[in-house]
Amino acid sequence: MTIRSKEIPENISERLLYRNQFILGPRFAEEFPSWKQISLGGNLFLTVHPALNSEHVAKGNRSVTLLGYILDPCNPHHGDADILNSLLTGDCSQSHFIERTFRLGGRWVLLVRDRDNAWLMHDATGLRQVCFTDYQNSEELWCASQPGLLSLLLNYSVDKEAADYLKSDKVREDSEFMWPGGSTAYKEVTRLLPNHCLDLVSGVEKRYWPAKPLNNLPLDHAIKRISDTLRGLMVSVNNRYELALGLTAGLDSRLVLAASRDICKEMRFVTVKQEWMSDDHADLTVSEELLTTLGLSHIIIDGSVEPDKEFLQIFNNNVSFAHERMYASDACAIQKYNDNRLVAVTGSASEIARCYLRLPVSDMKCVTAKRIAKMEGMGSHSFAVNAFERWLNGISDSYNVNLLDLLTWEIGSGSWLSTTQLEFDIAWKDIFTPYNCRQLLSDMMSVRESYRNAPACKLYMKLIDSLWVETLSVPINPQNQVNHNFKLLKAIQRYISRRVRKRFSGECARDSAGT
Repeated sequence: MTIRSKEIPENISERLLYRNQFILGPRFAEEFPSWKQISLGGNLFLTVHPALNSEHVAKGNRSVTLLGYILDPCNPHHGDADILNSLLTGDCSQSHFIERTFRLGGRWVLLVRDRDNAWLMHDATGLRQVCFTDYQNSEELWCASQPGLLSLLLNYSVDKEAADYLKSDKVREDSEFMWPGGSTAYKEVTRLLPNHCLDLVSGVEKRYWPAKPLNNLPLDHAIKRISDTLRGLMVSVNNRYELALGLTAGLDSRLVLAASRDICKEMRFVTVKQEWMSDDHADLTVSEELLTTLGLSHIIIDGSVEPDKEFLQIFNNNVSFAHERMYASDACAIQKYNDNRLVAVTGSASEIARCYLRLPVSDMKCVTAKRIAKMEGMGSHSFAVNAFERWLNGISDSYNVNLLDLLTWEIGSGSWLSTTQLEFDIAWKDIFTPYNCRQLLSDMMSVRESYRNAPACKLYMKLIDSLWVETLSVPINPQNQVNHNFKLLKAIQRYISRRVRKRFSGECARDSAGT
């Protein structure tokens, strides 16, 4: 079933401008009189968009305030207040508090007060984004969900080097460009990356993960742990919200679907047909065939709608330097379809565990800022190189976590994905990413790498098989498999050709790695 656009309600501006965003500072942001105002004590004042959920729990001199929603897969019927109370139980030192969040999912920011101390942290991959002013360039500490709000409040101008980066060919050609490291367009504003917390008194950010090596998990043991966590997260979020799973032909959303077996009759399943997609695109046809086989309905949202000027203005204001070319039409179509009633379920962030970025083993000791910038498609621009240099300098020890997996986690998710989800807050009630759970990701990354990487992805296939084997009745990414087989055939042909040349010429040409 294809859903086409309907008219956007007249009150779109009031409801959608800066939807699900917040500001934390030494005073309330009076520029937003209709937003919620929450005093945290001391010099901390929250100004929160009406659509963003908040919860506050206090015990004696300790308190924790939640922005967003938080889920406990081990206790799927617990609400936000139940989970916050459990976090304040027992030893409430910062390290123990943080460790108790490891099993939790959702999309959240936690602001913690303990007597005169105050600090904040966010969800595992930083999808409830936090940006903050740098004391080196600002007299006061302010935090917000995106840098544009701080620029608006504090009258910041775009940094000259950042402006030059935005004009570079690499960025202009990339419709999904991301900000390197913890950088933003403003020298006064830094993005808080995943695995870091922020001291709200000193304004200093601190890395808290990884703090020790990951365990080595046998495959069968990992399957049980990961399956239980995924199922628990899906049941937990289903107890709170009406859900719409964004389904594609890919592996990540297939695993999320498999984990939804117990609740699938209560969910919706949607695929956005982007403007460039043909009717026989695999995301459409595979999803349709699979859901029909499972006896579930498939909704196709027509993403070819042309957003009006008002929607585009809000979209671009909601996140500074938004990806209008890539996402505005999709966001408009989704908003018209569900009118911010549904929570989107996505398969994002799974790349962290799938060995997404790799270099030859011999090059792993040469992971430099310049090399990272080139790998991420940013060329050699000094703005990107300097940002990645700061990121590398902030890692004293990655233990046995592959540095490139940490890069995918903190930059791929903490910079690009968090910004992208913020852009789509205009379209959904909220967004849920099951992989956004530290215990889940840690368990996945504790499995032998050869079980996690493409093309076999044995861990994923076994997980799907154990959760809901019928979801494997339709191929995963059939077009990618054709491309993979073609590339493999060409590699074999090249190898044979080289061997023949060696044999008849007597030359000692070097074999290419990976063939």
